[in-house]
Amino acid sequence: MSERRDDHEDERLRRALHAAHEGEAAPPFAALVDKRPRRRRTMLLAPLAVAGALAAVLLLWPRPAPTPPRIELSSLQLSSRGPLDFLLHMPDDKLLTQTPRFDGKGDWP
Repeated sequence: MSERRDDHEDERLRRALHAAHEGEAAPPFAALVDKRPRRRRTMLLAPLAVAGALAAVLLLWPRPAPTPPRIELSSLQLSSRGPLDFLLHMPDDKLLTQTPRFDGKGDWP
């Protein structure tokens, strides 16, 4: 008995759907084809977009700073005297005129 009710219910739904969509027809194929986007536009816009991106990259690319002009250092004479330079002079400079050697074959000062 449940099969009969299901079959009857299915048939009622089919009729309701048919009645709801009665008078509707699929559009002709030519109308669907005409609504598609044109490929010519995309074929033209793609190279323009690439060229625009390339121009933006070239304009925004960081450039190195120009190098300053070279100055000959041999022509410059620099001399400085600091306030504490006197501390670098030792009272007995004779000891430090040569590099000390510790080979054990001589007199040690």
